[in-house]
Amino acid sequence: MVLTALFMGIFPLVLALLTVFVRVPAGLGEFAGKASAEQHELEFRKGCQLSMYSCVELKRNDEFVATGFVLDTSPTHIAIVDAQTQRGRVLPLENLELISVRAPKSKNGTATP
Repeated sequence: MVLTALFMGIFPLVLALLTVFVRVPAGLGEFAGKASAEQHELEFRKGCQLSMYSCVELKRNDEFVATGFVLDTSPTHIAIVDAQTQRGRVLPLENLELISVRAPKSKNGTATP
């Protein structure tokens, strides 16, 4: 009887502490992720000429397809943020040529080598 009362008194406290210990890292991760995404978005909105990120021009069969920032690639596709429409695009890599538009700018405003 005493053990049951002790368990019932401690269990809610342990559960509350466990919840706090799980929520704190999750909250920090969410905060860091949002801050990083906002920083990337600000750079993308600057456009190819002013951004610190490198920009590429995509051509297929010598015809212009898009200009933007590479987000990720797979063996068959490329994901970019289109610099003109400010939207994400996924394009098949088949017959696609990537041309660097310019070197990314450093934090002091000069092009990096």
